[in-house]
Amino acid sequence: MAETAPRCRLYLVLPASLSAAIERSLTEALDTTDVACLLLSAGATADPASYARLRELTMARDVALLIENDAARAERIGADGVHIPADAALYGKTREHLGQRAIIGVGCNESRHEAMLLAELGADYVAFGSTPALGDRGGRNAPG
Repeated sequence: MAETAPRCRLYLVLPASLSAAIERSLTEALDTTDVACLLLSAGATADPASYARLRELTMARDVALLIENDAARAERIGADGVHIPADAALYGKTREHLGQRAIIGVGCNESRHEAMLLAELGADYVAFGSTPALGDRGGRNAPG
């Protein structure tokens, strides 16, 4: 029996404010590629209609919608979860706030130890690297 390699899927990071051009490009990307997840970056808030369109777009295509570092906003717009910096206490508060069904991912920068600790605590995924949009800002406000 031949083994098959796991298929790669995309994890897209979006700016916090979505212009009409970004929404059009996003729709095209979702219609033509295999996207697993969208991360809406922290920062300025978009209008509720923009969030509603984004949520409708992701739900229709079975794509997870995560919010960076803001569990209250994730809950408000019906997102699937959040992406937070690596911090065990923050993870615990965020899991308590959002519950077991939410996706909680953590940005571990370069720390294998933090990644292992947070995975053992139940993080749904850990990300490595120093990409600012993936939890390298040092913010600790996820529970809202």
